[in-house]
Amino acid sequence: MRPNVHFCVLGWLLVAALPSVAVGQTVRKVPSGGSIQAAVAVSRPGDVILLTAGGSYGGFTLDSKAVSVVCDGSPADIFSAVIVKNLLPNQNVILRGLRVNWYAVSIPPLQLLSNAGSVWVEDCAAYGDGYDVYLTAGAVISACASVNLRGCRFEGAPGYYTGTPYSIQGQPGLVVSSSTVNITDTLCLGGAGGPIGLGGCGVSGGGGGASVTNSLLFASGTTFRGGNGGKKSGCTNQGHGGDGFTSSGSQVFTIGCVFLGGSVDGAGISGDPVLQRPGTARSFSVSSPVREQQPVALDFAGIPGEQTGLLASGAPIAPLFFADLRGALVVDLALADALLTGPIGSDGVLHSSLTVPTLPSSVEGLTFYLQSFFFDLTVPHAALGPASSLVLLDSSL
Repeated sequence: MRPNVHFCVLGWLLVAALPSVAVGQTVRKVPSGGSIQAAVAVSRPGDVILLTAGGSYGGFTLDSKAVSVVCDGSPADIFSAVIVKNLLPNQNVILRGLRVNWYAVSIPPLQLLSNAGSVWVEDCAAYGDGYDVYLTAGAVISACASVNLRGCRFEGAPGYYTGTPYSIQGQPGLVVSSSTVNITDTLCLGGAGGPIGLGGCGVSGGGGGASVTNSLLFASGTTFRGGNGGKKSGCTNQGHGGDGFTSSGSQVFTIGCVFLGGSVDGAGISGDPVLQRPGTARSFSVSSPVREQQPVALDFAGIPGEQTGLLASGAPIAPLFFADLRGALVVDLALADALLTGPIGSDGVLHSSLTVPTLPSSVEGLTFYLQSFFFDLTVPHAALGPASSLVLLDSSL
């Protein structure tokens, strides 16, 4: 359908005028093959580290460091672990456009650990791997107060045959413990099981799609799929499939999610009950990063005919689930303006675009936190949709 540009431009002017948001950031470009960790070491709070589209890099750790690492286009490959840990309550991190492949080691490729501040992970992928009997999950979140995951893929390591007599089971795609997490439009896959030993027909089970312990989690439009049980050439038996989603001691709310067990006999959901609320999962994303005087795309998906809008804020908050709004609020309303962006078309989508205004001469970058919302005054109903970050860059970068 034709984009409703009028509403977007009006809203953009309001956002650009927000003094609470207009805090300049330093942007540090790292070419492919360069050291992200070296850029982290010299960064100041709020800085943006900009990676080359399709580039290759080593891993990095953000330890009590409020720095965002975003890729300038197609995903950058990170061939080592990415770790964010020990953030203070007022420290925020954005990871966007990273594809983390951590080969032949025994720690998960993406780790969010002991963070009191907010971590937003968007358009990222993390693939578990390992060596011998030391296999890893795709991503691990532990003791984090505020995590927002959107448009990601987390895949656990498959069972690995080393010639040893161990039972090597596939690993979970995502492991969450003692954390508060909002997850939208994401895929969590357990690794497939593997063979056991040199002889016989022994096989191990598949890993779970996600495991959540002692946490608060809201999920929308997300698929959790367990890995298939292992098979062995020349044998007819197969290991047990992993469960799609396992919950223990947690509060879990979902809308429009898919839970699939791996073959054979994997359960879609196991452990404590999961509250699956009725309703349609909405989608939202914004193209980022974007330079001044260039177009930015706003993409919505929802129920045909309903109106859309954005809460544009200068800061995130820990996810607050609202049952009546079928979603989690993740942006600070005290620093936000509400912007109308137009109606969902008959095909269930709205594609809008607008041109980024010129930034102040002394500003290299600005970051916004955008939360989508959907409403229909004729029914009436309202819903909170996914949230996405927007990084604006000076045209010279």
